Amino acid sequence: MQTKKIVLPNGIRLLLVHKADSLSVTTLVLVRAGLLYEDKRTNGISHFIEHMCFKGTKNWPKSIDLSREFESMAANYNAFTGPEYTGYYATVRPKHLKRSVTILADLYHNPLYDEGEMDRERGVIKEEIKMYADQPGTHIQEIFDGMLYPNQPAGWNIGGTAESVDKLKVADLIKYREKYYTGANTVIVIAGNFSAPQAKELITKNFGHIRPGVVAKRAKPKYSQTKPEVIVESKKIDQVHFALGFRSFGSIHKDRATIGLLGKVLGGGMSSRLFQRIRVEMGAAYYIGAGQVARTDHGVFTIYGGVNATQLNNVLSAVIDECHKLCDVGVGEKELQLAKDNVLGSLELGLETSNELASFVGYDELLEGKFYTVKQIEKEIEKVTVGDIKKLARKIMQNKSLNLAVLGPNLKKERFVRILRV
Repeated sequence: MQTKKIVLPNGIRLLLVHKADSLSVTTLVLVRAGLLYEDKRTNGISHFIEHMCFKGTKNWPKSIDLSREFESMAANYNAFTGPEYTGYYATVRPKHLKRSVTILADLYHNPLYDEGEMDRERGVIKEEIKMYADQPGTHIQEIFDGMLYPNQPAGWNIGGTAESVDKLKVADLIKYREKYYTGANTVIVIAGNFSAPQAKELITKNFGHIRPGVVAKRAKPKYSQTKPEVIVESKKIDQVHFALGFRSFGSIHKDRATIGLLGKVLGGGMSSRLFQRIRVEMGAAYYIGAGQVARTDHGVFTIYGGVNATQLNNVLSAVIDECHKLCDVGVGEKELQLAKDNVLGSLELGLETSNELASFVGYDELLEGKFYTVKQIEKEIEKVTVGDIKKLARKIMQNKSLNLAVLGPNLKKERFVRILRV
């Protein structure tokens, strides 16, 4: 795997990740525009723009036109919106690269914002919001984020609310798009089996005229916490779902490899401590896990699960107990090595596909201004020691940064307060 970076005159960064034995090629277009760049009135606008691109473009004016073009190539194509970026991608056979890039370019800079189509899409997006609210495993994270970051973008829903979606107009979408969909805020990755000269020519031809613009800026999330916090939402469901977390740090941090391994040991697989104790020994949950959830400048180490309501207190006490053990005893050499082998093996196996290759380099380039090689990441992971894990656990697993969100039937906040002690 070889990666070459080219910066176009308008500031667009093009990453070419060549893998000669790949059966496919992926084009991924990433834009620095997402939830964290929105305000209260425009909450959901990044996601709305992503949806509207597929409603028609200058050269493919109807949704069905776009669908037929992509599907005639057997393309794996879609778009997505996150807190810090919006992405558009298509994975095709190498012979279809030119055609797929042409369509993606039209999605990026030639969408047709028809008012009638926008009104129809409002209904689609509001149904999407309801769908996620009806999925407890997803909704608990929305509740948790809202508690951690009240009254600011980091605590809002990526899709917005029914009210904010209803208020968005065509003029809002155009204004937002013009501000963020610029050369300075765009990274394009082509990964897989392709000709580098052809790829550069295609991107230059289709994206070279984009306005340069300036790098998008946003405010850092604000919060103040000195003691454990609890939020509950009562809902008539058969399980109780929880998210318990400690404020930590952002994804651009010197200890990110350490916290990744900490999550793997505690709740990153079927051999992890939480899986063995909560599911295997107690039989109290189907899903249980742990890991770092981070943006560039903020993060939370989160433990999550869906449990039998009658065992909720026992499960939370067991989770806290496992956190105590990490702080007081730490991890063993063999346990840490197992976590390292799992993380590195998953990384390398994941990069077998062209779309994973594109994501692997694209996100870091967009958010950090540089990308990492597999060898660099391997080196970072291998140097983590058992002492590093114990030190980090003690640093972040403190009462003052502990938070708990619970979703389920007949819940009372008071019952959980006394449990929250590490």
